[in-house]
Amino acid sequence: MKSRILSITAFLAMPFLTMAAAPDLTGIFLYENSFVTVVNQIIVPILVSIAFISFIWGVYKYFIAGSASPEKRKEGASFIMYGIIGFAVIFSIWGLVNLFAGFFGLTGYRAPAYPTL
Repeated sequence: MKSRILSITAFLAMPFLTMAAAPDLTGIFLYENSFVTVVNQIIVPILVSIAFISFIWGVYKYFIAGSASPEKRKEGASFIMYGIIGFAVIFSIWGLVNLFAGFFGLTGYRAPAYPTL
């Protein structure tokens, strides 16, 4: 079954492979800045907000709701840890995207604005 799918895919890709001598990359360069902008201005603030809410929820569960029961304190501690791990992962990926953008000379990227109400 896999060989049949592979052969059909190869057969359908033949016209594209024959025109592969001179690829037209202008379409890629149109979207390079939009990718960095989407990551910096939409995805990163949303993920940071989720990590912050998780961290604050863990603090609430640990100190306020879990003051009497050790199970809730343990659950709150896990939320705090998830929030901290989330911050570390988000900021490291954000740094890698900005490093990538700076290395390849992509313009128009900047740090996202601070969230406002």
